[in-house]
Amino acid sequence: MQPYYHNGTGDEELIALYLHATWVRQTIGYIQVGFMAAWICDFMQSFQAEVELVWLAKWSTGKVSYLFVRYCTWPLGILVTIYGFEQSQSPQFSDLDTFTPDLAANQARGLCTLGTLRVFLYIATAVTQFIFTVRTWAIWQRARWIKILLTTLLCAVWAFELGFTLFMMISLSYLFSGDVSSVFGYSFMVIASWFHIALMDIVLMIFTVFKVAQLLKYRSSSTTLIRVIRQDGILYFVAVTAVSAAYPMGEFMSNIAADITMLMGMQYCLYSFMACRTILNLRAAAANTGYRGQTTWTSASLRFVAARRNAGEIESNLGAPEDKTTAWFGHGLSAEPVSTSSVLVIGPE
Repeated sequence: MQPYYHNGTGDEELIALYLHATWVRQTIGYIQVGFMAAWICDFMQSFQAEVELVWLAKWSTGKVSYLFVRYCTWPLGILVTIYGFEQSQSPQFSDLDTFTPDLAANQARGLCTLGTLRVFLYIATAVTQFIFTVRTWAIWQRARWIKILLTTLLCAVWAFELGFTLFMMISLSYLFSGDVSSVFGYSFMVIASWFHIALMDIVLMIFTVFKVAQLLKYRSSSTTLIRVIRQDGILYFVAVTAVSAAYPMGEFMSNIAADITMLMGMQYCLYSFMACRTILNLRAAAANTGYRGQTTWTSASLRFVAARRNAGEIESNLGAPEDKTTAWFGHGLSAEPVSTSSVLVIGPE
């Protein structure tokens, strides 16, 4: 195979492109480190509550989902960060003006690693969206039409993602044969993949924001919309949307394909924030009310104000309800001053 030459492009322009791509990758790598640092701080702050509210609870779908999301963030976040910094140091051109078969093979191996990371990020993201879907269904008082709509949409989205993942992994195998053109053939599929995930996020956000607006009339007169948005974690949805907006733009920027996986890593950090905080606060709120309006438990890290009891009482209270969905995901709106119907993420003050 003959080397591919960049027509009409001088060495100075190629050097500038290479330096710019390296700078962009390093910058996104630093941002990813910041996301991981924030996640670690949140992990340390809420670890005690996790032990008491999750580890001591009986096994259920909610517990398995929580632990999966919580502890997938460690390896995925670290691997995405390391891979991003490694890519920022690797050359993208051979002699700055040629693209050789040897370079194609190196990029193919790198893309296989990148593809593997994407697969695991897709799986982890699917679990978090499952948590948000069940939670949204719960706060809509388990309406049947909501259940059918969200379940159908979730299955359709992740059926497409599964097909895309299989297509990507099969296609990458051809790169080792020197088919350089295949390296750049993913833009449409990647954008379509992003669109389906973003669509699910938008639908969940619309249903959640609508219930947050309804929730205002059940709160005190001193509670403002801004306070609800901050406390109930709507800002997390805004941050996820911002990262999602950068996703397709990164795909069309030359020589920074690794940035897509890093953007997915950032997005998953935000997903894990929302999913884990939602479940922890709902578990704490349920324990505080004892499902009967009686104060039973609190966690300083989640800033609840009830008196704390021992682990035995926690286990008995959290294991008492027959409805395990309510125990982990809450229920619909009610007129009670304090209710697990709140779209809790950050937690009440």
